[in-house]
Amino acid sequence: MRTALAALALVVAAGGAQAGEELNEGWWIVAGSFRQSGADRNDASIAKASSGLKRCGFKPFNDFSDKFAGFAPGFDVVVTGPYTEHAEADAIVARVRRCVPSAYVKSARYLGE
Repeated sequence: MRTALAALALVVAAGGAQAGEELNEGWWIVAGSFRQSGADRNDASIAKASSGLKRCGFKPFNDFSDKFAGFAPGFDVVVTGPYTEHAEADAIVARVRRCVPSAYVKSARYLGE
């Protein structure tokens, strides 16, 4: 318990997410990245990547890559995360790859709407 409180204190002191705030920067697990082609939103590919994440117990999130500082623009992406530590993301992606073999880790900041 003391370790968890100490870690939380470090995050707050470093300007990170506080209780109730959503983390939007760190290491993301990318389960799918599909080039945008006009009005076609790659619905089948997005659904497949999202389903893979759910099957492995993770909550999928999809949006345009343009809304992530650190991602190449022009893609629809399906991600989970972010994770604050690269080592944690590496451990998570190893689990995700059982359901989504092409998943990878990428550092980025979600810019939102």
